[in-house]
Amino acid sequence: MRGTLLSILSALALIAAPAWAQEETVRIPSVGPGGVATLPAATELSRTCGIADVGAFTNRVHVRCARATGSALGGLYTRDYVPPPEPDAGVIYFAVGATSDPALADRVIALANSASQQNKQVQIFYRTNPAENPPGCQPSDCRRLTGLVTIIQ
Repeated sequence: MRGTLLSILSALALIAAPAWAQEETVRIPSVGPGGVATLPAATELSRTCGIADVGAFTNRVHVRCARATGSALGGLYTRDYVPPPEPDAGVIYFAVGATSDPALADRVIALANSASQQNKQVQIFYRTNPAENPPGCQPSDCRRLTGLVTIIQ
């Protein structure tokens, strides 16, 4: 009897747990005009990049990505649809400070050169805030690189 009662109570707890979790409310940080939610900007993003060049300077190492040549005409886009702008679309340089992180700078040079020689694309991870740029990295077209992955496919 006691074992049956215990098994019934534990079954009810398992059934009630998902229902309780579904009753949670979602809180939006702030709602702007027209009821549109404004979320904080991402501090780190990533992008696929075809390497145009790799540079090493006294204060930084950088990877320059080839500009995308895709067109929004045809394909999946119809009529007058224009896709939303890509964040940091004008940014083509991604740099690491040579003195602030020399180990990462060395690994970036090695990996970027290898990917470039094999004609492979890379996935670049970078900080979105231009205030975090390493020396010599212009706010208009450069961001601090935090990671690099060679795409094998």
